[in-house]
Amino acid sequence: MAFIDRYRKSTLAAHNEARLQQFIEYYQSWNEEIDRARISLNVGTLPDAIAELTLQMPLGETVDFLQVNPQLAAVVPRNAVHARWGNGRDPRQMAYIRAMVVRLGVARVENWLDGAKRRLG
Repeated sequence: MAFIDRYRKSTLAAHNEARLQQFIEYYQSWNEEIDRARISLNVGTLPDAIAELTLQMPLGETVDFLQVNPQLAAVVPRNAVHARWGNGRDPRQMAYIRAMVVRLGVARVENWLDGAKRRLG
């Protein structure tokens, strides 16, 4: 079970709450990076901030997408707030990344993801 699930069920150990906060901040940082890229790279198919939409990529589509684009697997964000069975990938982030690939091409998105990953640590 993911940290966030344990937190919601009040079963998360107190010493892990600080770690959960770090994970949430990391996740939010990625959302901010994606929003900046959406604007700076002019991805017109994504008109709203990631936190405001319900657009999501189902897990099966995420797996298929990364099999077709294996070069992205190493640079797509993994978020510890998500369950391990989902490989730590956020459905909204993946939907946005897929839309960016469709609009801009794999190489350009891979370069952006790699740079974002280095910036975020």
